[in-house]
Amino acid sequence: MAPDRGRAISSICSVWIVALLSACSASEAGVASSLGQAADGAPEWTLSREPLLRIGHLESDPIHNVKAAAWLDQELVYSDGTALVFRDRHGELIRQIGRRGEGPGEFRNLSGFSESPGGFIAWDGFLRRISRLDRSGRYLGSATLIHDGGATTLVGAVGENALFRVTVSGFAGEGGAPPQEVRHDEEFLLVRPLDGTILGTWSVPATARWSMRENTAAGRNGGIPVLFGRDPVVAVTGDVAYIGTTGAIDFTRIDVSGSVSRIHLRHDTIPTDPRWERYLRDSIRAEIDAITPGRLVSVDGVNRQMGWKKFRSELLEGLPARTTVPPFSDLKGDRQGRLWLREYPIPGRVGPATWIVVEPPSTVLGRVELPADVEVLDISHGHVVILREWALGQEILEVYQLLSGQRGSTAPAAPEPSE
Repeated sequence: MAPDRGRAISSICSVWIVALLSACSASEAGVASSLGQAADGAPEWTLSREPLLRIGHLESDPIHNVKAAAWLDQELVYSDGTALVFRDRHGELIRQIGRRGEGPGEFRNLSGFSESPGGFIAWDGFLRRISRLDRSGRYLGSATLIHDGGATTLVGAVGENALFRVTVSGFAGEGGAPPQEVRHDEEFLLVRPLDGTILGTWSVPATARWSMRENTAAGRNGGIPVLFGRDPVVAVTGDVAYIGTTGAIDFTRIDVSGSVSRIHLRHDTIPTDPRWERYLRDSIRAEIDAITPGRLVSVDGVNRQMGWKKFRSELLEGLPARTTVPPFSDLKGDRQGRLWLREYPIPGRVGPATWIVVEPPSTVLGRVELPADVEVLDISHGHVVILREWALGQEILEVYQLLSGQRGSTAPAAPEPSE
């Protein structure tokens, strides 16, 4: 029988262990706390029944290509690919900063931005350029990020610096290779926006994919993620960044000076259920079956869409599955320094997603249910900004008020774990 809803996330809150690792010492020291009862008795946080602000739903005022958004001083700020857009709490346009181009203050692909102590940091993924703006949006300068790697995205500001994420995909090499797990490293860069200097680098294993390499380009598309696989996660809280994977609650903590420590959260192991695996395999099969011929045909006469369909069908036959579920599925940080851990969603189960809010090192502040089919873009100062897609494909941004209960309690101390 499947475990009760929320069991997976409840189990991860059993013990929070903070172990400080100095950059020049391999020794660990920390305090362990039992959080099981504290998590179970944490206040239930809720969202306002209706959004305080919704934009994009009107045909006369659509929004497109939203990659990042934030609620700042009663204003909604978001990027639309070529500009930073500011709207007031009623949705009225206040100002728009930037335009399409390659000159100072212009963008070819404004794929992310973050509030920083001096204003804003904006990232153009096409030009690989970091732009600095003041609070009013005035252009202050820019720098190019020089780094050999994959797709680079801005995670957020860590003090005056910026954290970037570098993702590599595909199956490198030439010639055929049989189906196998392909897992790259996900790299994180702490960068000084003033001149683009890389101050530090960290890496964690990326998502494992089941892929094969053919003599065509089909095998370079990344394959299919392993069922119940572990994914890299990262969160920033203004002055601190946390990096890890969903394989364990074990985060590398990086502060504004670049100093590194570790935070561990002990958790139970939850086995997978055969019904969950069947549901995931059936869902992938349905997606593959829905692929129809496209217009592009390769030089050898093969329809590209149907070639991709055949490639994925062959991979699905041997797709591996892990025997336990990840202890959590996503990680967010807010500007109050708190971490938000999302429970692992039970495959096939419909309903909201439960998040546990933790104030490091060991205070569980509450539980909150957020819509499961949306992207959470910002959590700060009692508000949540989400991006959803409506029936006709239009992008909708909504701002909700976060209604919290009483402050959570710190769990009683537990013995320090032995080496």
